[in-house]
Amino acid sequence: MLRRKLKLYTYHTFLVVPFIVLFLYAHNLKLSKADMTYRTLFYGTVFCLLLYGLSQVFFRNRLKTGVFVSLLLFGLFQYGVMYELLDVLYRKGLWPFDNIHRYLLLAYAVLFGALLYYFKKTKHDFVRINYFLNFLILILLAFNGGKIVLFHSKAANTNGSSRETQAAATQFKSELPKPDIYYIILDGYASRLTLEKYYKHNNADFYNKLDAMGFKFCDSAYSNYYSTTKSLCATLNARYLSETEDALSGLRNNRVFSLLKENNYNIYHLRSGFVVTGSFTRADSAIDIGGPNEFELSLLKHTALRLDDAFGIFAIQRLQSQFKKMYSMADISARPKFCFMHFVAPHPPFVFEKDGKIRSKHFSDENLWEPEQDYLDQLTYVSTQITKFLSYLQQKNPSAVVILQSDHGPYASAKTAEEIFESRAGILYAYKAPENIKIPDKTSSVNTFPYLFNSLFSAQLRLLKDSTAGKNQFMNNPLLFKKLENCTQR
Repeated sequence: MLRRKLKLYTYHTFLVVPFIVLFLYAHNLKLSKADMTYRTLFYGTVFCLLLYGLSQVFFRNRLKTGVFVSLLLFGLFQYGVMYELLDVLYRKGLWPFDNIHRYLLLAYAVLFGALLYYFKKTKHDFVRINYFLNFLILILLAFNGGKIVLFHSKAANTNGSSRETQAAATQFKSELPKPDIYYIILDGYASRLTLEKYYKHNNADFYNKLDAMGFKFCDSAYSNYYSTTKSLCATLNARYLSETEDALSGLRNNRVFSLLKENNYNIYHLRSGFVVTGSFTRADSAIDIGGPNEFELSLLKHTALRLDDAFGIFAIQRLQSQFKKMYSMADISARPKFCFMHFVAPHPPFVFEKDGKIRSKHFSDENLWEPEQDYLDQLTYVSTQITKFLSYLQQKNPSAVVILQSDHGPYASAKTAEEIFESRAGILYAYKAPENIKIPDKTSSVNTFPYLFNSLFSAQLRLLKDSTAGKNQFMNNPLLFKKLENCTQR
């Protein structure tokens, strides 16, 4: 009876969306939570039902409809995978066309147009194919479900040991009142030197406003690693990373948050909409923002909705929501508190003009950071929004300590790899703190919290020798060679 049903009914069609969600969840278990998937399941199911209804009207055959819709859903899910493959080939010089979306969409249109024609004309009964698809998707669901159960059972067994590790935090020795601390990351914000040298841009207005609010600057500061995950992991753990270390896990369960929790700080987190800083083990509360959550963004990158790369709708939603909700971080009444805020800007996509208007067209490459004027426009807009927030914070909480940093710089256009590295390494580093706190002008982000905690709380954290630890990896990155190639061709 079961075998007959598997042959004659298209269960697989309505299990494709749950399988896709389960598959991505199983492969992102450290990043995702179950409640992140509910919206995807709902809208995905509605979309599947709509496709099925339209296809049934066209084919008027249950098996044809089910098999065609399943193939279409799988194909749409693979769009992002194909895009990534062609992008890698393009950067290696093995694919000649830079507008990948255009050619991939054309290929999809031809392929599914041909399938539509074939399914309409064929006399094939699709019984065996339907049986195979039902059997396959049940196996895949069971495999990924088992992976999830195994992960959570292991996590439950290790919870005790991880809590013991967290509890071994250093107690602050100072009896002075603990100030509120705000750690604000502006992703890809260039140092003052980089802006002047490579972008011919004077950022004096921004720095003057910060100076008027009592900020000090480390203008020769640099990051130790040149991607967000590794850079923030090193900074929030106040140490360098081993070559085999899982930087994302280290970031999620970092030393700074543990130290603060053990010393009675409340930790708040403004969501970034970016999977790397989507959640933290030791955070007390997170402020949600508009747009897709981290799981949904991961899913969308695998589907045809990756086309948003060309429109920037999700980036606009995310940043507008962050700029609106960041003020609630200043309004939290709990004391003392540590507030973590990561804005994925002025990092591309470049979706805002300097006055905050939405850019009608954006041509930015997520990795190559061009056009340069678009980067500067978005940097100017972000600077305006952040200074407005800092002014509000100063009124609400004048004694708050603020660290304003970038995780790394941009990919500036330059003639040599060393110059591009210089632009990527230099960071924005400004801080507002009591007068007794002095941080050297030439420092690196790994020592941010040792300097701060040692001065504020006599914490006696070890200061490390400043190092460009991630330079070798950066200098061998294919993106660097592509950037050099583009600069040479100009």
